[in-house]
Amino acid sequence: MTLPGSPHIAYRDQHLFIEGRKVAALAREFGTPLYVYSRASLLGALAAYQRALEGRDHLICYALKANSSLAVLQTFAQAGCGFDIVSGGELERVLAAGIEASRVVFSGVGKTRAEMRRALEAGVMCFNVESEAELEVLSRVAIDTNMTAHVSLRVNPDVDAGTHPYISTGLKGNKFGVAHERAVACYQRAASLPGLQVVGIDHGDRAAAFHFQGVVGADEGGGVLVQADADRERVVGECRGEAAKPIALAEMLVDD
Repeated sequence: MTLPGSPHIAYRDQHLFIEGRKVAALAREFGTPLYVYSRASLLGALAAYQRALEGRDHLICYALKANSSLAVLQTFAQAGCGFDIVSGGELERVLAAGIEASRVVFSGVGKTRAEMRRALEAGVMCFNVESEAELEVLSRVAIDTNMTAHVSLRVNPDVDAGTHPYISTGLKGNKFGVAHERAVACYQRAASLPGLQVVGIDHGDRAAAFHFQGVVGADEGGGVLVQADADRERVVGECRGEAAKPIALAEMLVDD
């Protein structure tokens, strides 16, 4: 029987071992319930992404929603990762692990004003904005704090990734992201709002990343272009508008 995390996590003679340590013995030593993680397995999974992006300017961000154990966070931080958060509580976990906020992107549909303020003061790298209304609120919070919020917009491509309906994120009926037909207007609005600086584009529909082509397009007058195909993913963005700068950050969320 091959387990996730193999060969670092495996059965031997009907006993579970993690990196050569017998789990039953660990339970006797430390008591139960006991949570045991394989550092080698974590770093092995990360290495696949690192090899794929070698030679490109990139930052692989680990999503805290997967596991917010401080030891896990420190393991990925030491390996050069950034972090993707969806709440103020997750930001505090990152900071408690001794990680700089400048390696954090703040995603999620439910950001409160207090969380935005705290993230700005901490110095997060970027806010992944999920709606037009969030742009307006974040602008006001940035003005109140006399700071600039770096933003990317999550564009919803209205593509069926073929996943279970309960975890679908890329259809227009889902709560995530800006409708692709509104993307150009939203980028133009973001560029005009005080306290905001447009730096990126976010696509977070996991499997749909491998199915859509030309999701968002615009002519030379201004806008956003996102393209991908089954053989090679390309995320190219530029926002041309008053007070706007070329997009420097492109993010794609991929679940293994």
